[in-house]
Amino acid sequence: MTNFLRVSTFSLGCALLMSQAANAQTPPLSSEESSVSLKRLSDTLLEEISARQLRKETDIFFLGIIWNSPAEIPFQTKQKAHLLQQLEALSDNGKVEQIQALQRLVKALPITGRVVLPEQDPRWLQANPKLDPVLTPNDKIIVSDTPTTVSVLQDDGSICTLPHAHGVEAEYYVKQCLQHAGKGKTADWAWVVQANGEVRQVGIALWNRSKQDQLSPGAWIWAPTRQLNFPSEVSEELANFIATQGPSGNLATEKHFNASSASSKQLPSNADALAESRKQQGRDLQPTAGDWGTIGLLQTPTARMEEAGHLSYTYSNTYPYTRNNIFLQPLDWLEFGFRYTNISNRSYGPQSYKDKSIDAKFRILKESAYLPELALGFRDVAGTGYFSGEYIVANKRMGNFDLSLGLGWGYLGKADTIKNPLSLFSSRFNTRSNNYGQGGKLSTDSYFHGSTAFFGGIQYQTPWDSLLLKLELDGNDYQKEPSANNQKRSSPLNIGAVYRFSPNIDISLGLERGNKALLGVSLHAQMDKHFIPKVSMPKPVPVAIKPIGSSEFKDATSQVSALATTNITTAATAQPSYRNTIDDIESQTNWRIREIRHQNTTWLIIVTKDGGYYHERLDRMIGVLHRDAPTDITHFRIRYESYGVVTAEHAVDRKEWMQQQTRLMRPSEEKKAITLESEASSNSDSIAQESSTTPSSQVIASKPTKRFDGGLGISYSHTLGGPDGFLLYNIAAEATAKVNLWKGAFVSGVVDARLIDNYDKFRTTGTSNLPRVRTYLREYLTTSRYTMPRLQATQLVKLSDSQFVSAYGGYLETMFAGVGGEYLWRPNNSRLAIGIDANKVQQRAFEQNFDLRDYKTTTGHVTAYWDTGWQDILATVSAGKYLAGDKGVTVDIRKTFKNGVTMGVFATKTNASAQQFGEGSFNKGIYLTFPFDLLLTSYSDTKGTILWTPLTRDGGAKLNRSVNLYDYTRVKDPNALEFKAGNN
Repeated sequence: MTNFLRVSTFSLGCALLMSQAANAQTPPLSSEESSVSLKRLSDTLLEEISARQLRKETDIFFLGIIWNSPAEIPFQTKQKAHLLQQLEALSDNGKVEQIQALQRLVKALPITGRVVLPEQDPRWLQANPKLDPVLTPNDKIIVSDTPTTVSVLQDDGSICTLPHAHGVEAEYYVKQCLQHAGKGKTADWAWVVQANGEVRQVGIALWNRSKQDQLSPGAWIWAPTRQLNFPSEVSEELANFIATQGPSGNLATEKHFNASSASSKQLPSNADALAESRKQQGRDLQPTAGDWGTIGLLQTPTARMEEAGHLSYTYSNTYPYTRNNIFLQPLDWLEFGFRYTNISNRSYGPQSYKDKSIDAKFRILKESAYLPELALGFRDVAGTGYFSGEYIVANKRMGNFDLSLGLGWGYLGKADTIKNPLSLFSSRFNTRSNNYGQGGKLSTDSYFHGSTAFFGGIQYQTPWDSLLLKLELDGNDYQKEPSANNQKRSSPLNIGAVYRFSPNIDISLGLERGNKALLGVSLHAQMDKHFIPKVSMPKPVPVAIKPIGSSEFKDATSQVSALATTNITTAATAQPSYRNTIDDIESQTNWRIREIRHQNTTWLIIVTKDGGYYHERLDRMIGVLHRDAPTDITHFRIRYESYGVVTAEHAVDRKEWMQQQTRLMRPSEEKKAITLESEASSNSDSIAQESSTTPSSQVIASKPTKRFDGGLGISYSHTLGGPDGFLLYNIAAEATAKVNLWKGAFVSGVVDARLIDNYDKFRTTGTSNLPRVRTYLREYLTTSRYTMPRLQATQLVKLSDSQFVSAYGGYLETMFAGVGGEYLWRPNNSRLAIGIDANKVQQRAFEQNFDLRDYKTTTGHVTAYWDTGWQDILATVSAGKYLAGDKGVTVDIRKTFKNGVTMGVFATKTNASAQQFGEGSFNKGIYLTFPFDLLLTSYSDTKGTILWTPLTRDGGAKLNRSVNLYDYTRVKDPNALEFKAGNN
């Protein structure tokens, strides 16, 4: 057995005095906390350091510092019981002995109450008091010297210990232990428990080797063998429970493990294995986009995908095709996108031919030790059929090599190297209908029909992380190209290289068909993790610890009355200026505050302009309120109004919020400090109903509501993927104005003056067999440089806590004027909402002035909004009559990430036939919406949208209403408080 290092355990009551410098950096505890001799962890650690310095002992292993709290014992008792239940359920999988050994080990391990710390350095904790816990007299801090070993817990319950080595990863320790066991076993995954309690799963086999941190001295590794087939979720539970025990090499920890394990052995270092391991550091597989935008090699797709939240734009050129691809990854198993292909040697009128298409790829099997990653994909799924094809493809990784093999139909299988395997079921699969017509149809009768060929290849990760090499077998021989545009092919093999110029830019070069050069550029980003720090905003107000709930004044009611009489207090009275509180909140949040009211132990804050990341801005607001409010104020209520109409309310437990902001909370202590309240509960304190003249409810600060609001700015609009250019854009100077009339009523307008645009290229005149409600797009965009996109009067009414109504009239959007109304039923904390809108409209003049055209219609829809609760997906179904008089249904599916980025698709099918609709057959599109908060250094409430529809047609066209009650009541979303900057 190893010679264990000495451990020093001490309680808080006998710690030495710490330095004054340490005291100065730590927020003071309240008198309430000080009275029970509570102390921060940073202070306690500094005392231990001082004590050791007096004893001339300098070795302190900060990563191994353990905080054991009795408050966590009930939670960890349940954790242990659940883990044992999970192990018991596995005992019938044929590996009874191993499972029983693990059960014995878990049963023998104590319930420690350890709380994992985000950081152990006392000076760092002093600088970040929000993560510096406050200790109680029953808490224990265990500080040890630096251990020298790493221990591997094996699936037979035995413990294998090796000397800790710098520069090696988990794979080295696991392999050494398995080789010593001599059983020919292998492991694919390891759960590394660092000495500080952090748990991370890492891949350690050829097929899944991942980038990983080096192990700290005293780390534990749980590495079940492939043969045991141990469920990963149970492994996660076991690793998290081991993390509560403390670092390996700790005498108190090891004695429990060794007493219960089947055996324990210590192995010497293996110099040769160490040297080899240091050369082969783990690297993550790097998926890259191919010529078609989807993750792949060059011309061929692979089964690989990016992480959810990924967005990419890929340009590729291989004569005669130039492709612009935009692809989104809303879910881990779904990739979709659209493409705009320019065929330079084929014309369409005076221009080269342009083709548009939509792709989708679905992962149907994740890679494992023996099975490959498997995906099913569709290319040009609803386009003209020029490049349509289907495929199934598998990938298997072998270290730095990633091998793919697929079977393609249609365009991907035109080499026709094998007989269609589906012809075994029906001879109809031998023939494919290539309808290069109007497009837009889901040609299900052509899927997996026709010529078939194998494709595949190899991606090699070179020793340089930024360089990848690709070799592929193409499934297309280019002898059956659309429009008889056949190409010479000198070789079925394509070769290429991808250079990762930066984390977000890839440059591709290659040789395809044996005779054509490839040039590609891919711009890509994880949109769900993107954020720019708000360096232009004031720093958040520091949060002080206060004895919340105790009165600082003998007569609180008299004080409130005095404040109501003198809203802005003078320096002579030394009373706080709550008007300054409003000003500070507005500067901290970019929200707008109307008033602050006081009743009993609650402050009510009326917000008249909100938006953005609610939790982040609420924290800033509460920081100001906490600074200024008397300590007998125990709750804040944040009420949101829009033009005088209340939409929702958040309730804040001040003491709970203060504790979360000023110290690290134990898991057992965590609860919500900010909650969404129904109007019924918010009225229980009668704040909204009390007269402002009664002493029990007083306006202590107010700010006049702006009657007029507006400003000058820059607007941007675009047409993406049109026949006259991939991107037509317009940058305009924009003046906005809004006038508040009375409660819930306002008039708003927008005037634009085009500054820079390329719409002189927009020569296409839309044709339609339906009333022309959208195909006059060119006329509306190019007739006048000065336009009035909107001038509208709106009345909002709240019928009840869950019911809202709007009525509106005027120039409602670019192309239509009229009147209309909407009703919305949306209860608090409900995942379901129902909306109904009806509109009587008339077409506007092309100049977008006050003139109207002859076309009139009535349009309206019933819309159901369903927050599925799964993967943050919102499903919307809308049924009704559209602007062209057609009737049908629109389905919209969107995924919203925690930072507010939304990826979505929609499709509309009406009773207009494909012939009436025209090219495209039905309306559909892909969109990306992102808050400008992601791009700016100060808070913004606006959003940007990138929308792609294959064609602008008249069928399935909705009125673009500027006030949508579902968006208007967004603060009622149960997930509103979860949105935050980034996704980590």
